[in-house]
Amino acid sequence: MNKTTIYRVLDKLEDDGFLHSFLGKNGHKWYAKCSGCSSDVHHDVHPHFQCSDCGKVDCLSTDVLIPTIPNRTVDVSQILLQGTCEECL
Repeated sequence: MNKTTIYRVLDKLEDDGFLHSFLGKNGHKWYAKCSGCSSDVHHDVHPHFQCSDCGKVDCLSTDVLIPTIPNRTVDVSQILLQGTCEECL
């Protein structure tokens, strides 16, 4: 398989609600398995943590409150926290 085919499959899995994606440091796109999502609605709204030392990425199971903005609707939000993981401390 070539790189284009792999990304096409990943995009399809994201569209179908099996994966979610987010941008890590340096703008690299990461994918993670969804939990309870569908092709219509993604329920996996959570922050991610990336270690600045080893590059490890984790989905964080904590709620994030997205503010209401007057005269606007928010469709997508990405929160990436960066720091040092427990293994690199």
